[in-house]
Amino acid sequence: MPINIDDWQKTDGLPQCVKTWGSQIKRVVLWIPTIIVHLWMMFSYYVYNMVIVAKLVESPHIKAIMTILYHGILTMAFWSYWKTNLTVPQKMPEAFKLSALELRELAEEEVPQSVLNRNLPIKTRTKSGKLRFCARCRAVKPDRAHHCSMCGCCVMKMDHHCPWVNNCVGHHNYKAFCLFLFWCLMYLILLITASLNWFTVIFEGGPKAKALPKESAEIPLMFFIAVAFSLSVFGLFGFHTYLLTSNRTTIESWSKQNFIRESVKGFDLGSFQNFKQVFGSNPWKWLVPTGRPIGNGVHYPVQYVNGELSDGLDSIVNGGRGDLIANNSDDLFETTDADDDDYHERGSGAGSISGHEAMRLLREPLNR
Repeated sequence: MPINIDDWQKTDGLPQCVKTWGSQIKRVVLWIPTIIVHLWMMFSYYVYNMVIVAKLVESPHIKAIMTILYHGILTMAFWSYWKTNLTVPQKMPEAFKLSALELRELAEEEVPQSVLNRNLPIKTRTKSGKLRFCARCRAVKPDRAHHCSMCGCCVMKMDHHCPWVNNCVGHHNYKAFCLFLFWCLMYLILLITASLNWFTVIFEGGPKAKALPKESAEIPLMFFIAVAFSLSVFGLFGFHTYLLTSNRTTIESWSKQNFIRESVKGFDLGSFQNFKQVFGSNPWKWLVPTGRPIGNGVHYPVQYVNGELSDGLDSIVNGGRGDLIANNSDDLFETTDADDDDYHERGSGAGSISGHEAMRLLREPLNR
């Protein structure tokens, strides 16, 4: 049954002042998890440095090592956190945007000829075999892209919206997010290791516990919180390690990808190639949240059922065409940001499905 496009775009009829206040309240509420994270960091900083290192550790050499190690890990954790938080999802390429007429035709389950003529790099479709599009963003959805209601836009290779970083995790910041989990886990392990001995002394009681300064009473609280957080972060880090090495997102882990060609197995290129697709090929930068994401977030090589790849990994970096445009229309992928040279696609791989062929197949039944 066709969906009424007007129902998706109508407003709620509330006065503008109510909408404004509601928007401001929502913005404040969304920052609460971030505030909690920083309060925890402040508390753990105080207990680790001002209590354990300053008052309990006697050796100056051990004090220096613990201080340097702590601040090194803390710096990397904060760097990764704010990189994830502040990196804005990239803009939708102009080629995918739809006019009001095209959007209405798609809502009526018809693919406009003007959309077919664009030869968009589409490898996936809906479960019913239709073209994926977003009425709110007025655009055809690129492969692996999904609309985030919290961010109010379609996010390339969307993984999930994370309240703890107050941002969507996707193609634009997935490396930083994975590094945040890694350095956060290292930070928690450091806290647990540094406080375990003193926690044991306090827990057992006796003369040693009574001899400790009164500030030591906060060590058990930090220890319990660190253990609880570490279990959660360890599970999340393990899950995203699996997703990273299998080239899947959280959304894709619980929803099957429907490829236009049945011969396509998925986006998995092999564990190491999947890793490099996110972290790059330079080992010196793997543990540092620097650099731009590889590719434009639109084109991803695929693996076929017979084990062959549509493109090599360098097709993302160098603009290899693979399943992309067959008509050399490079201007289709210009974004509204003229400086985003990485968001252009070029090239055509031998024996692969062209953009025009992909759009034509969208008109055919799913089970051919």
